[in-house]
Amino acid sequence: QALNPWDLLAIRERERIEWTFNTFHYDVALSLVQDLRARGTLNPRWQALLSGLEPLIKAYMHWDRFEHKEIGDLIKTGIERLMLCKQAAEWSALTPFIEAVSENKRFYDSFREASGGFRPDRLCDWHLADLVGNARRRVSEGKYDDATARLYRALEMKAQLALLECDPPLNSSCVTPDQVPTKIRDEFTKRYQDERSGMLKLPLSGAYRLLLEVGHPAGNRFFENRGYFDKILSARNDSILAHGITVQRKDSCESFLKLLEPMLSVTPPTFPQIEFAESRVAVPG
Repeated sequence: QALNPWDLLAIRERERIEWTFNTFHYDVALSLVQDLRARGTLNPRWQALLSGLEPLIKAYMHWDRFEHKEIGDLIKTGIERLMLCKQAAEWSALTPFIEAVSENKRFYDSFREASGGFRPDRLCDWHLADLVGNARRRVSEGKYDDATARLYRALEMKAQLALLECDPPLNSSCVTPDQVPTKIRDEFTKRYQDERSGMLKLPLSGAYRLLLEVGHPAGNRFFENRGYFDKILSARNDSILAHGITVQRKDSCESFLKLLEPMLSVTPPTFPQIEFAESRVAVPG
């Protein structure tokens, strides 16, 4: 097969697509793919590959922004196109990537089902797993303030989910005084009761205190590490993305993640990495 000069010229662009995708800069990767496809002069097999990557990049771009409803059938379409590309070109090097994307699709499908199609009133463990996965990606980017903000929200979300497991289920933003154990009822009423509604609106510490008093394991785990959590939460409050002007350090953010993950008891999705640069994957001729 005759060498297409555009294939050589596009090697750097392909490497840039790989790098931007693998570092979660999906908007840039998408622009690069669309530009390459628009030329219409690439090897047909590369065109086939890019036609499968484009919907996948769009899907991961939306996913990384928590825009779950926008993903739709993008992952399904991308997998189908890459499977055809792999079979037609006997391109076995695509197998690990396709398998990784397929695993993400299984996570996404379960998440969609458990949340009733991502309804805002249907909080579930899949929200928590997805949020921790997003925090991990921010850590890998060195965006420690962003990661810490997500981990703090994950800690709040764990309390919300644990309260929903109580009998009867409890909502941290509207707890009635009679749902609180007698031992702490007066204290909670003084601290957290809304004057208009009469309901108790519990902050993070109040939610975990209630869980502790009703005997939920999440309350016990939180207070077993209360001193360490207090240090981390104080650092978070001083963050420029919260109430202060300081920047989160790598060590404190990674320590927060290490402490939090076992307590959350979820398995976050791991987004795939691509390696189709000319130097690592031979284009079948």
